[in-house]
Amino acid sequence: MHFVQFIILGIPLLSLAWWWWADRRLKRLGVGWKSRAALSLAVALMLGGFIWVLLGRGETVSTPVPAPLYALVLLWGLIFLPALALPSMLGWSLGAIVTRVFKRGRTPAPTSAEPGRWSRRKWLGTVATTLPVLAAYGTAAFSLPRMSRFRVLSMDVPIKDLPAALDGVRIAHLTDTHVGKFTRGKVLDDIVTATNGLDADLVLFTGDLIDNAIRD
Repeated sequence: MHFVQFIILGIPLLSLAWWWWADRRLKRLGVGWKSRAALSLAVALMLGGFIWVLLGRGETVSTPVPAPLYALVLLWGLIFLPALALPSMLGWSLGAIVTRVFKRGRTPAPTSAEPGRWSRRKWLGTVATTLPVLAAYGTAAFSLPRMSRFRVLSMDVPIKDLPAALDGVRIAHLTDTHVGKFTRGKVLDDIVTATNGLDADLVLFTGDLIDNAIRD
């Protein structure tokens, strides 16, 4: 199977596996159906966005994916699913197996928590279980306002034996504009204005001009 196909199939399947595990764990912790339904909706939104992105890349769907949803899909599929969700699921599952093996035949310790009350164990367990989703949504919300900003860095590059004719040449280096989902509208005009204001002798662009489909 091609690597890209593995990613396309792996992200939704692993997301569903993690959601199933997280829902069961929250249920064992005594978390109510409303909180578990909120987690289900959060995961469903990311999976729906993932499908939307795929259909958009194949130009099956002409409506562009909103930037917040696009960012959320990327953060979940490329960072928080493999870095947090899957390790936590595997770690907790392995720990549960080891605990069950070594405590077989023992009577479970009674709990002192009152019915319906959120104990410290319940709070910590819920936060630890839902942390990957909370981190994905939180990072997306934190990052989006910063996607309309860019930086201009000035530096002198000493080059040994540089021909005198090239001494003092000013080069403007642009990179990673990702025009489309995140970079659009006024910020593009600001980038052009800032670049022209540098009065460079040469303008270089080294990649990642657009995102997703060419129509962006």
